[in-house]
Amino acid sequence: MRSFFKFVIKWFYKIFYGVKVHNPERLPMDQPVLICSNHLNAQDPFVIGTNLKPVIKIMAKKELFKYKIVSWFLTVNGAFPVDREANDISAIKTSLKILKDGTTLMLFPEGTRNNTNTPLEAKPGVAMIAVKAKVPIIPITLKSDYKLFRKMHVYVGEPIYLDEYFERRVTSEDYQEISQKILDKIYEVLQ
Repeated sequence: MRSFFKFVIKWFYKIFYGVKVHNPERLPMDQPVLICSNHLNAQDPFVIGTNLKPVIKIMAKKELFKYKIVSWFLTVNGAFPVDREANDISAIKTSLKILKDGTTLMLFPEGTRNNTNTPLEAKPGVAMIAVKAKVPIIPITLKSDYKLFRKMHVYVGEPIYLDEYFERRVTSEDYQEISQKILDKIYEVLQ
């Protein structure tokens, strides 16, 4: 079912938005990674998730799961809920399990949509999940105004390795600083 949806959605965006993926070879296929992207529109997970090769799971705000049909569709396509108003330990555990099981995970470091070229404050959980799961981060920059027949670009950045933090104590301030640097890297492409 998921591969069917991926095929249909991918071709929808190719036909109506002319999606172009830049540097897809930077995305490792032989290991799990944490994909981090800017977040312009509610459609971003579908654009990114269907135009990149690995199976991608995504953390999505719990409010999206309140209607059964929407919840079913999101779950079939690899999404799981997070409570953005609390420290959602369950969502963090799910994220770590996904990565440790060898699947790629996608998060939006800002935690909300931002259709400007200026980054908001990054959430420290992005770096924390990457460090605890010991996986590289792949920065993705999405450039689009979501107007029909206007080119949409997905830029895959160089992997960011956080190995230096794997075997040491990392503070919440460290996680915040690392996450902000990742977010700044994502937004560099838009400058």
